[in-house]
Amino acid sequence: MGDFFAQMRLSGGGGGGGSTPFGETQAYRDIMAAIYFPNINFSTPPNEYVVDINTGQVTQVSDLGGDEIDFYHYVGGGASFNGKTRIVDRETGEDQWMNSSKNLKGYTRRSNTTNWANLYDEFLSGGGPENSLLVGQENAAVKQLMKTNMYKTAIDYFQGTSMNEKASFSGMFGPLGIILENTNMQGQFMGKTNFSFYPVGNRVVIMAFDSKSASSYSLNPFNKSESVNIPRVNGVGVPESTTRQTYLLWINKNKMK
Repeated sequence: MGDFFAQMRLSGGGGGGGSTPFGETQAYRDIMAAIYFPNINFSTPPNEYVVDINTGQVTQVSDLGGDEIDFYHYVGGGASFNGKTRIVDRETGEDQWMNSSKNLKGYTRRSNTTNWANLYDEFLSGGGPENSLLVGQENAAVKQLMKTNMYKTAIDYFQGTSMNEKASFSGMFGPLGIILENTNMQGQFMGKTNFSFYPVGNRVVIMAFDSKSASSYSLNPFNKSESVNIPRVNGVGVPESTTRQTYLLWINKNKMK
């Protein structure tokens, strides 16, 4: 954490179920869903939903994922499902589970023009949302992220796996990171960043997580304690109060670079 914008470490959210085994059809998925969740109707348009396992209610909360990816946040159930997010590819029905919804559910989706400078200014001033979600390859911040050395390193790591199972990559930064990111200020702003990969169908859903805090921003090596960080109260912040960012995109497995 010796870089200018050094980051607090955030978990990428592993664990849970795996992708759909080879040969399964959408019809099979529908049957299994009916068995395990008989009171829940999944015949809904593709978007982002909160699923209450106790009541069977499925509530649309956004259009995240468009007509390609569904996101289901589960609440009201036992430990096997509660607080987890199911990611579903609409074309194939294949899915992956996020072990926790905490870095996605309830985050404020930012406009496509939001970039690193906006996020940095908000951290310094205490303005803007506490938790920001930056989505898709058309988003300015995501577009710059995809040009960073850290992103390319994470992609190389994932491509060295089977690319059929979810994976996580904990990035490094420090003085070498400053040099490698060079003039890409998105990379300099993010610093140490963690990545999660969720392959579904022919696509891979990619998430990157970073945060800004008083301890990570300080250049003083003796000022890195969690106790110096300033939490926001009911989303309201003061200068240098902690913010969190999740960068989300999905991309064809054959077009990752």
